[in-house]
Amino acid sequence: MKQIHLSELNVSSFSLFNYQWCLIGVAKHKVNAMTASWGSIGTLWNRPIATIYVRPTRYTHELLEKDDHFTLSFFSQQHRPVLNYLGSISGRDRDKIKECGIPYHIENGALYFEQADLIIKCKKIMVQPLDGKNIEDDIKRKMYPNGDIHTMIIGEVEEVWIK
Repeated sequence: MKQIHLSELNVSSFSLFNYQWCLIGVAKHKVNAMTASWGSIGTLWNRPIATIYVRPTRYTHELLEKDDHFTLSFFSQQHRPVLNYLGSISGRDRDKIKECGIPYHIENGALYFEQADLIIKCKKIMVQPLDGKNIEDDIKRKMYPNGDIHTMIIGEVEEVWIK
């Protein structure tokens, strides 16, 4: 992996989140990651940002509340089974990252997966639970039948690493 300047990053957040998926990683209080397929990359408040959405019922949500940083690690299709596993098992009571055997390291409080094609390190700058009153009824029925509406987390992009 090599670190690049943000201006060198040429990706579509549509393809990143829809087709590659990613792992949202935290490492300050406990090493943990969850699979995500909803998010975006862009600019807000004249800063480069990444926006992610995490349900409050997820253990990663609890860890993100305590951590100032998170990483977004994007993988090729060959890693889809690992991402499926990490998205279906909670790390609350087990070390699911160790169980799946995916290599990683921690640097400056951030989690870096060695097999990722792209890693974006972010500093959390805003957390906002989504308000169900502002979501279309058909979306609420389909996406939130149990009422566990996502929290939006915006992070300022601090580092970008690419394979």
